[in-house]
Amino acid sequence: MIRCFIILLTSIVFCSLSFAQTPKESEALKLGRQAINFIDDGQYLPAIDLLEKAADLDPKNFLYPYEIAYAHHLNKSPKEAIKVLKKIIRKNKKSDPQVYQLLGNVYDLDGNPDKALKVYQDGLKSFPNSGRLYLEMGVVEAFSKEDYDRAMAHWEEGIKMDPTHASNYYWAGKIYCHTENRLWGIIYGEIFMNLERNTKRTVEMSELLYKTYQEAITIKSNNEVKVNFAKSTIIMPKESEEFKIPFHINHSIVMSLVATPVLLNEKRPQIGMDELVMIRTQFINEWYKQNKHKEFDNLLFDFQKSIENKNYFEPYSRWLLMLGDQDNFDTWYSNNKEHFDQFIQWFAGNGIIMDNDQRFYRSQYE
Repeated sequence: MIRCFIILLTSIVFCSLSFAQTPKESEALKLGRQAINFIDDGQYLPAIDLLEKAADLDPKNFLYPYEIAYAHHLNKSPKEAIKVLKKIIRKNKKSDPQVYQLLGNVYDLDGNPDKALKVYQDGLKSFPNSGRLYLEMGVVEAFSKEDYDRAMAHWEEGIKMDPTHASNYYWAGKIYCHTENRLWGIIYGEIFMNLERNTKRTVEMSELLYKTYQEAITIKSNNEVKVNFAKSTIIMPKESEEFKIPFHINHSIVMSLVATPVLLNEKRPQIGMDELVMIRTQFINEWYKQNKHKEFDNLLFDFQKSIENKNYFEPYSRWLLMLGDQDNFDTWYSNNKEHFDQFIQWFAGNGIIMDNDQRFYRSQYE
């Protein structure tokens, strides 16, 4: 199981501080910096000693005991880590969601997933919009309990409550890409890549999206293209409700409409990078031509259309799917370097906007 711990002291306390410090607080910070260096070198016991001294000098700052717990965790002393973290929570339930995150993680990695889930749930009472706590609940359900439905519910609730937290999109997208609901895999995966652009997970997602598109769009014969992004199920409305073709069916119809001529009329022998870029471009244009955007609010499609209007959708799609066929991208880039570099310069300051006022999650269509 992959865990991502963030050292609070480094990310918060050791940045440029604008508030005045007492001599004791300054000394505590100095000791804390030294302790982090010890932690980075794997010297956990000396780090704990320094952090305990820092905590004595600055007893109101919960970050020092948090780092003590983190060092105990790295030193494979879960009981000590748990004791420290519980004390932090008893003193201040609203200290920081990362305290609950670390405590739950320690429980889970120590073989107590139920206690971990209880900790995350307690944390959500104080921090109901914490994407990191929904993330961890999903991780426990998926990898400790192997209940992927419950895991997905937590990740999607995290997407809903904390739309800027990239990891929930990552896990939801990754799992959906391996199910019959590939549509939400490519949607969440693309949003993830926009929120987290330059990490190993971005590389992984790029390759996965490419493979998922290839699995979902197949040439069955000389006159048939099959599109399979989602199960074609329709829930009939109640008598008082108006019947509406659901989003995933509309998506499949439009995707089939544009993919068929690209692959058959032009007699494409395979579905590779060039074909997928053409299909994606024609899809977003056809979606808006048919006014589907008026039926289904979709922040991702709106963002795609804005990129198409800037004449950057081809380089954007190639960036998105690049790792699916690196050789193809390199060949294309050698002939389109100026256009791609212009796109990247624009893209750096014009990402998708996901915030408390602009959210996008699957249950909006249900």
